[in-house]
Amino acid sequence: MMRGTTGNQTLTTKTGTRMRTIDMTRAWQSLLMGVVAMLGCADDPPLYQLGVGPRVVVRSEPASAEQCPEGGSVISAGIDLNTNGVLDDDEIETRQVACYGPAPSPPAALVGLVAEPAGKHCSTGGTAVQTGLDLDGNGHLDPSEVIDVEYLCGEVLLTRLAQEPPGSRCAAGGVAILAGRDHDGDDVLGDDEVELREVECGDVLTRDVEIHSSADVAALAGVRVLTGTLTVTSLDVETLALPALQYLDGSLVLGFHGALHVLALPSLERVTGELTLEGELTAIELPRLQRVGRLHLQFLDGLSDLRGFPALTQVDDAIVIFETSLASVELSLAALGGGLVIQANPQLAKLTCTLTDHVGAVEILDNAQLEDLVITVTGTHQRPALGSTTIRFNPQLERIALSADSALDVEVGSNPRLVQVSMTVARVERTLLVSCGSVPCTLALDSPGPGDIAFGHDLVLAGPMQALQTTRRVVVDGVAELFHTRLVSLDNVAVARGGLLVTENPLLVRVGPMEVGTSLELVGNTALLSLSPLSFVGDLAWLSITRNPALIDASALSEVRRAEHIIVLQNQALEHLPLLHLEQVHRLDVFENPAIQTIEMPALVTAEFQIEVRGNPQLRHVDLRSLIRAALVFFSNPRLPTCELLALFAHVEGPVQQGDNDDDATCVD
Repeated sequence: MMRGTTGNQTLTTKTGTRMRTIDMTRAWQSLLMGVVAMLGCADDPPLYQLGVGPRVVVRSEPASAEQCPEGGSVISAGIDLNTNGVLDDDEIETRQVACYGPAPSPPAALVGLVAEPAGKHCSTGGTAVQTGLDLDGNGHLDPSEVIDVEYLCGEVLLTRLAQEPPGSRCAAGGVAILAGRDHDGDDVLGDDEVELREVECGDVLTRDVEIHSSADVAALAGVRVLTGTLTVTSLDVETLALPALQYLDGSLVLGFHGALHVLALPSLERVTGELTLEGELTAIELPRLQRVGRLHLQFLDGLSDLRGFPALTQVDDAIVIFETSLASVELSLAALGGGLVIQANPQLAKLTCTLTDHVGAVEILDNAQLEDLVITVTGTHQRPALGSTTIRFNPQLERIALSADSALDVEVGSNPRLVQVSMTVARVERTLLVSCGSVPCTLALDSPGPGDIAFGHDLVLAGPMQALQTTRRVVVDGVAELFHTRLVSLDNVAVARGGLLVTENPLLVRVGPMEVGTSLELVGNTALLSLSPLSFVGDLAWLSITRNPALIDASALSEVRRAEHIIVLQNQALEHLPLLHLEQVHRLDVFENPAIQTIEMPALVTAEFQIEVRGNPQLRHVDLRSLIRAALVFFSNPRLPTCELLALFAHVEGPVQQGDNDDDATCVD
């Protein structure tokens, strides 16, 4: 029976003993052209060219089994000299045998064995037996080809590798992958336990591979490209050397507790997935490795530095270095697509990271011996060059240097020996928080460009910070906050649009010049003398001047026009409260200021809730000449004339209360 179609057909032709595949239409054309060529050699034009006389005829006959084992045709052509319309034997000028190719074979049925982890199919794990058809003809069962799966629970699957020598199966040799169940329970795949043998020829291996022994290492010695994950869990040799491996399209995972101390991959240039190294490695030899998907070094005991990565310039995702014996880390990368985590490395003393692109989240945590930290990101970027950065719990850390054109946010705290933080940055998109430890520290701010140093949210300085050094104006869109610092002055923050919060800074003498918006809170600053020169932008939601025993000058408050809540409490030296331009307030409280003598609010028209003045022993006069509506409460101001209060109450709409004021004083209209 003929295989193929009635149009253009592909056949196998035989000339002598040589077989080849041809197109049937082209075979007919070839015969006709040959006959025409022969006729063209005559001196006179053939009759058929003149439209009369003989013409070219062709006939086809079945080929013999000897000629074509799979069937075919013998195609003959010539000139119909006797014009009977049939190609006679003595008229045949050319003959060609066209054979059909063999019928396509159906895809082979394959069986795959896969280790099944503990889960819904097998509570304690086991082996998954997969069956399917080898649709792509690559010789092993791919996940997309699996038709059926059976689970053999409790039966552990073992694998091992072997060299496939050159031969009929693989002309240049290859790798044999052996798998089977551990029937005798010795954790070794014996020859009698092998149930599946697959072979990959050449120097390209397209599967996940596990290395358990020196024999496995030897079997992979010639592999140049590995597509899949290479895993090493335990090994009985000191050195893992794969001299030919250049490209790993997958991950390399060394999570082992064996004898391995040296990883030597001298030709490896790229790992597209994660490079994870664990164990007691003392040397890493990756001289040509330029790019990895993710770098994860953890539980490494024996490695002191990263000199084994001299060519590494690109990490597509993150770098994690966790609980290693590294004494120093120096990274110089053109690109780092993810973050940087350096945590719990007990011997790490110095960390230097230089990037020419950006870095994601940075976490430097719990490194017991870390003294110096330098992170530099060069170039100009549309997004923050330095991601969210946290530097905490490093007990020996003394110096931090961060440099980038922009940063997302930075938190520095719980580093008890920290003495110097320097940041070169044009803008922090969110918040910079620097909390000094148990010793005085200095924060130095610089900008890589000529403009301001800007903070999109807050600037928070805490702990025994003794100096804030800046080379440019500092502009804070959020709150500028000082808490428990040792700063003497705050005169290099030009703008705090979200407000100024200054709490318990015992050496702080002055604040400003500064533009302040939204809120002002000065609490417990024992040396603070003056608020001048402060200026206020917009309305204040909160104004608190509380427990500043040396404060004598509050004249800057005369700029406040509207406020939600004002509280002036326990300022021992403050004599005058000049709120000269205050027009509207929701609530105002003036409590227990032992030296205050006058409260001046001549422009105030309304207090939506109340004004309460209580416990000010030297208060003699309150100027509220424009007030028309408020709830008023005045108590325990023994030198404030009651008659002045009664005159005030007479022209103000709202509830009033007073008591324990100076009932004996006289007033003059």
